[in-house]
Amino acid sequence: MGGSHLAADLLGSLLAQGGDEREIRVWSSDGVPPWAAHYDLTILSSYSGETEEVLSAWEEGRQRTLPLAVVSAGGRLLTLAQHHNVPFVTLPKSEEVQPRVAVGWSAQALTALCGWNDVQEALIEAGQTLQRENVASLQEEANRLASALVGKVVACYAPSPYGSVAYFWKIFLNETGKTLAWSGEVPEINHNEMEGFDTPPAVWAIPPENLAVLILLPTNVSHRVSLRLAFLERVLQERGVETRRVAYPAGVWGVVWFGMWVSLMLARARRVDPFSVPLIQALKTELKREKRGSRPERS
Repeated sequence: MGGSHLAADLLGSLLAQGGDEREIRVWSSDGVPPWAAHYDLTILSSYSGETEEVLSAWEEGRQRTLPLAVVSAGGRLLTLAQHHNVPFVTLPKSEEVQPRVAVGWSAQALTALCGWNDVQEALIEAGQTLQRENVASLQEEANRLASALVGKVVACYAPSPYGSVAYFWKIFLNETGKTLAWSGEVPEINHNEMEGFDTPPAVWAIPPENLAVLILLPTNVSHRVSLRLAFLERVLQERGVETRRVAYPAGVWGVVWFGMWVSLMLARARRVDPFSVPLIQALKTELKREKRGSRPERS
């Protein structure tokens, strides 16, 4: 749930792009998906180990005797895995780390549990590439983009199969930058969402000047996709919407890393706390209170 499944999303995109037969499917709800089978490995990921939906997946997975594994930094989930001898990876724990920021650790954990040594090596290589980047230059570039996004609602688009990268940016803009944002994937949005812009901007709920569209390009795209992106940009620009292309030399992980920086700089520009998530915490508190209140009294 939440930031804990971002690594799985990104790994799934990378496998798909490479034509790999290995597959990761993400379930973001209570319990275990009905299609989970005994020949699958069902990995339960919760940084805190206290996520309600993931704990319910543990219960249902055990009832269905599915092969389970756990990725967590602690909490009840990790305790259950240890008690029942279920394979697990313990993530580094810090009170200051939000699950979405632990995407690198989570990716390494998932590939370790799956035994995908080649993917692990690629992750290490990507990390080494990022370490060689000029951080000062990156911060300056991120700050320029963040300044342009202040006061804007942001649409994040990426070419298939990298919708996960667009979704990653959306999550960071929401949680870290405290900014309304949505995401989509090309070419899918060319068949539906694009038509939402085909009305006079004067009647839009969001004025064009308050909307920014980011085209995220983790890799080079095909000629056909390039045509689709160019058409989308032209449609938006003709209606007064600012569009920006975002690419990075380090590929998928570079664009992801840059997204983290942009959302952090955006939070600073808006003078909000990039790390606290008060509404999410308030919901969790209310759900716990409701759960306690619904328990039958013991005689």
